[in-house]
Amino acid sequence: MRSLAKHLSSEEYQTTDPKTPKVKFCCLPIVDPSHFDNNDSILLTVITNMFSEAKRRMNEAKNEFDTFGRENLLNQFEKVFKSLSSINLELSSHTLETLNRKSDAEDLSNKIKQLVDEYLKFTGYGKDNSKLVLLIDDLDMSVSYAPDMLEQLRKYLEIDNLIILMSANLGQLTNEMREKYSSAFKNTLKDSNQ
Repeated sequence: MRSLAKHLSSEEYQTTDPKTPKVKFCCLPIVDPSHFDNNDSILLTVITNMFSEAKRRMNEAKNEFDTFGRENLLNQFEKVFKSLSSINLELSSHTLETLNRKSDAEDLSNKIKQLVDEYLKFTGYGKDNSKLVLLIDDLDMSVSYAPDMLEQLRKYLEIDNLIILMSANLGQLTNEMREKYSSAFKNTLKDSNQ
């Protein structure tokens, strides 16, 4: 995974259409789901990785980044984080503020797309001919959280200029998923003679 990230980040690639500009890849730090627990979210981890990387670049470059671009990026991070925090909102009282926060959460995918665009612009890749690459290593090492992670990725991160690369031992993941779900449905399966 590290070798692939290094290779993708070091070159530009021509698409099958020679008339289109070459594509550049901006790789985020590798996500390792084996460290996840009940409080972790793959979305929060991705946003945190993006923020940490942007902050590192800002600190290294000092005043080389324009202030407007930096403010746009930070504002987009704030919008995404607010929407992300609204996802688990309990609807105990039906106030206008509650509905407003819930609608923010529903629009999370669009806000993440805007964040990816701003991030690519800010990091110098440009948004038209570049892709942000999310690397997730050893998904099979976190089988209890894998279904939720995959659902969050599908629901919120299916974005045109974001590529998700995952590695997993599919045999191990299949066996662990089968064991997890067969124990959950043991009584049902026993009653149906299957």
